[in-house]
Amino acid sequence: MSSANVVENAPDLAARTVCSAVSEARARRFGWIAIVVCVGLAYANSFQSPFIFDGANYLKDGETVRTLRPLSQFVANVEALKAMSRIVTYFTFACDYALGELLFDDGYEVRLWHATSTLIHLVGALALYGVARHGFASFRARDWFGGVAERAALVTALLWGVHPLNTQSVTYLYQRQESLMGMFYLLTLYLFTRFASTGRIRWAAGSLAACTLGMGAKEVMVTAPLVVLWYDLVFCPCTWSEFFRRRGLYHVLLFATIGVAVALMLWIGEAYRDAGILDTRRITPMEYALTQPGIILRYLRLTFFPYGLNIDYAWPKAVTWPWPTEENPRIVWWPTEADWGAVLRPLAVILGLLILTLILMIRRPAVGFLAGAFFVTLAPSSSFAPIVDLCFEHRMYLSAAPLMALLVVAVHMVFRTAQSRPNASRRVLAATESTATVCVVIALIGLTLLRNYDYRSELALWRDSAAKAPRNHRAQYNYGVYLQIDGQAEEAIAQYHKALELQPSYVDANLNLAGLAFYYKRYDDAVIHYDDILVYEPDNEKALYGLAEVAKERGDPVVARYHLDRLLAAHPNHADGQAMRREVQADMERLRQSPPFVAPTPAVGPTRTATSGP
Repeated sequence: MSSANVVENAPDLAARTVCSAVSEARARRFGWIAIVVCVGLAYANSFQSPFIFDGANYLKDGETVRTLRPLSQFVANVEALKAMSRIVTYFTFACDYALGELLFDDGYEVRLWHATSTLIHLVGALALYGVARHGFASFRARDWFGGVAERAALVTALLWGVHPLNTQSVTYLYQRQESLMGMFYLLTLYLFTRFASTGRIRWAAGSLAACTLGMGAKEVMVTAPLVVLWYDLVFCPCTWSEFFRRRGLYHVLLFATIGVAVALMLWIGEAYRDAGILDTRRITPMEYALTQPGIILRYLRLTFFPYGLNIDYAWPKAVTWPWPTEENPRIVWWPTEADWGAVLRPLAVILGLLILTLILMIRRPAVGFLAGAFFVTLAPSSSFAPIVDLCFEHRMYLSAAPLMALLVVAVHMVFRTAQSRPNASRRVLAATESTATVCVVIALIGLTLLRNYDYRSELALWRDSAAKAPRNHRAQYNYGVYLQIDGQAEEAIAQYHKALELQPSYVDANLNLAGLAFYYKRYDDAVIHYDDILVYEPDNEKALYGLAEVAKERGDPVVARYHLDRLLAAHPNHADGQAMRREVQADMERLRQSPPFVAPTPAVGPTRTATSGP
């Protein structure tokens, strides 16, 4: 072959090389290996990340996960923590602790905990791969994805598996409850596809078991029976009589598993309010619902352009709409305050997307299912049920999966349309599509590694959050806490003052400032900060005890006794206050019994002065 012919055929040669490297047969045989390798690479630097935020509060500081045997004691500990609705997740935490004690003599060996969380995420990605293979090969997608179904499914699972938006559900250990629920959710759907394809009862039993366990992982699992039924009606062709005869009982039993979640939720009852869920005192359903459209748009932006990830957004309410209470039972029919720009623009976009979803459900049922599954899985945490923390990335863990499939569908349709044009080189376009996919996957792995690096320490994570959310008082405060732990007291004081500028009633910031002032013997500053707390909380026990402690340290038992009397009047069982009052009472008795002070009489005569000479 001449050199001219080689140059002329170079694009086709390159295209054939790329396409043959990612053939359907290779994707079917080695796709799972690609998922394992890519997910492993993406989370390779997460294993040293410490317990942070709720992970430190609920896992390390309590006894709940430290006792697995007897099982009754573990259940009692979870019940005492009021976490029965997520008992399956806590069981995995307890297993990690027990295994760490056995292998490393340290139940909180963080590498083991991260290995478990990464494995859970990997199983979820593999289950998504199985579901996508079935969906892309079904009669609904055969016309568009014939010959590329395996590769489309592989790309869907890879994009979701290495996406940096999922780091909050994987690297942030306490949010394993989200990834574990997602794993059971995807397993339920995958095992159903096997049951629908083969008719074997063991796959149906496995799907029911996965759904039941998921109900004890997190409450969002209640949407799984609806999504599985919807998937069945869209992707599994059969007559109505065949549907009821072959899978009717399965769906009845699957919906029955919702009873498990309901029972566990009723078990903990009012504990939801303590955790900031369904707490209409702090945020009402209408306030939550009208704020969520803007947050959902942020979620969508983070899905397709994953930059600016943050552990704590402190998203503000878009409206103030009071809820009837016992003190004020009057119904308010209109918001008392509203940022209508933050409400109407996002709401119009979300309503438009919902209308488009309904149209797709009729005209393109497969695409409509993917769009609808996004809204259905996100609905429990992003609709009317109020949660004090309005925006958290981990809520998108499961909802991102149908979006990745939608992205694959959209990109493939674009390239397929381009291939149908005259003079279009199919091989070159296919190579371009494959190369772009590889580049996107590599880029997402890099972004996930960078995001995991932010989790290397509490100080680094909160520094990142404080920089990205300068109006978030909680982020500024937490950054200050870890600066103080790191020994950077002056920097911590500056952060606490930033938090107070944003939220003057922030008790914890004032307490920490008062504690630092007391440590450095700046007693006047300590008194100021304790008094600031009492302006908002007149019976705050820490502030009253702190004022008594300052007065005692200054040698003023009378003032100390005054603050202790206030403390014990509001909190009569305060042990430290009772002990200090006894000490202060003894000091006052010694003052009463000591002889009165008499000033010495000055000597009569000239005052002697020192001289510098002999």
